[in-house]
Amino acid sequence: MTRRRWPRILGYVLGSLLLLIVALYAFASSRVSSALSQRYTVPAAALMPPDSMSMARGAHLAQVLGCRHCHGGDLGGRLLDDAPPLRVEPINLTRGTGGIGAQLTPAVFEGALRHGVGHDGRGLVVMPDYAAMTDADVVALHAYVSSVAPVNGARQGVVVKPLGKMIFGLTGLPDFDPERFERTLTFEARPPTGPTPEHGRYLARLTCMHCHGADLKGGEPGPPGSPAPPSLDAASRWSEEQFAAALQEGKRPSGPVLDSTFMPWDAFRHFTDEEILAISTHLKQTFGAASAASR
Repeated sequence: MTRRRWPRILGYVLGSLLLLIVALYAFASSRVSSALSQRYTVPAAALMPPDSMSMARGAHLAQVLGCRHCHGGDLGGRLLDDAPPLRVEPINLTRGTGGIGAQLTPAVFEGALRHGVGHDGRGLVVMPDYAAMTDADVVALHAYVSSVAPVNGARQGVVVKPLGKMIFGLTGLPDFDPERFERTLTFEARPPTGPTPEHGRYLARLTCMHCHGADLKGGEPGPPGSPAPPSLDAASRWSEEQFAAALQEGKRPSGPVLDSTFMPWDAFRHFTDEEILAISTHLKQTFGAASAASR
């Protein structure tokens, strides 16, 4: 083989590799576009009108569930993250110009919370799963969100960038499960408030399980660059004071302060002392029972 042939061979190899990358990107991009354009019909839920306590309850839920953490203190939307794969800019939930407040009927609101389906019928990306939320809490949160002052300004929502199309077209979009969008749900009544494991279990289902997994033993990493949520077994062994410090100030018994981007303690700090104790009690019961069963 002469030296003159090497540039030609190298050109063939590089050209073939480029064609392969272009074809792979086209395939992945098409899958992402198809997934994001699909529309879903959410099963109807029969919701009762709000009562006199709904507004206060809804305001509290908007804090602890992270609505303000993601959509901004005024719920007008904000830039949450701008990474190479994704730009995450949760939308304006108010009735201001550029907001979707006027379209957030109780049914649409319920569909977004419990099914992850947006007001336009499309599946939402990077939207926590609040399937466990009771009817009363859905109604309360909707009543509060509907009451906030209008904020003008449109937000883009989640924008999948070229790198994201390549990654998510092959691995799947984050927090994007078509089965979730059309599932039929059954609900338990919200347990009475109090520092009980039953109340803690309900609160954990709305907050902790989204990241730390249904069994609280650790979850999958989110978008590229985010850490894998750990098991809460260690947290179950913390004292009540240590657990409260982690949720309210991001302080662990050892190590640096928790990054509120991944562990939203800036939202959890609004939990009442009773709610924090309830979650701690639930964790102690859960992992205490698991430890006993393994012996």
